[in-house]
Amino acid sequence: SRDRTAKTWDFATGKELHTFREGHEFLASSAAFSKDGKRLVTAAIDNTTRMWDVETGTQQFVLDGTGRSAALALSPDASLVLTGSDERNAKLWNAADGTPLDTLEDLHSEITAVAFAPAGDKFFTGEIVGRIHVWAADSRRQLWSAEDHSGQITAAAFTPDGKRLLTASMDKTVGQWNVESGKELAHLGLKHPDSVTSLAMDPKGQFV
Repeated sequence: SRDRTAKTWDFATGKELHTFREGHEFLASSAAFSKDGKRLVTAAIDNTTRMWDVETGTQQFVLDGTGRSAALALSPDASLVLTGSDERNAKLWNAADGTPLDTLEDLHSEITAVAFAPAGDKFFTGEIVGRIHVWAADSRRQLWSAEDHSGQITAAAFTPDGKRLLTASMDKTVGQWNVESGKELAHLGLKHPDSVTSLAMDPKGQFV
């Protein structure tokens, strides 16, 4: 929220459970749960990302320099945090204690969206200029990149089988890509009347 907090809610009743208010200095705009629901990671335009204990609502650690676009992803096994940066790089962190693990340097522009593949073997970074990259998670090697979007990348999601990647953009489209080859599936592109600012996929990968 713009009040610099994040909240968790009981999905069945709509009751508020916790307000996470310790840290962010500005708008908190991204959040992700670990699969077991015990931890929550948030990112904000204050250039920080924070890990929280969901049960107690307490902050566990802070990651600095993670970008004002609040690009954030948690790996499927909750061992890694992937963040963007204003400085043309993306960063990988140990999700257990916030230790920095690797920095992907010399990208073309600010990183505005990131995502992990369901198997955790690949991850994605998207830039403010519309360029996208797919990386091998173990070696941090870039597998392919593309420049088909003409506007900022705002969100991304892999299909549950990991074979396709969907990328949302300010250019009014959601692109679909073959993850193995890096080729755009142009016939599956989703056009919108205005900028696409968020993206979510159902667990079976049938709807977006």
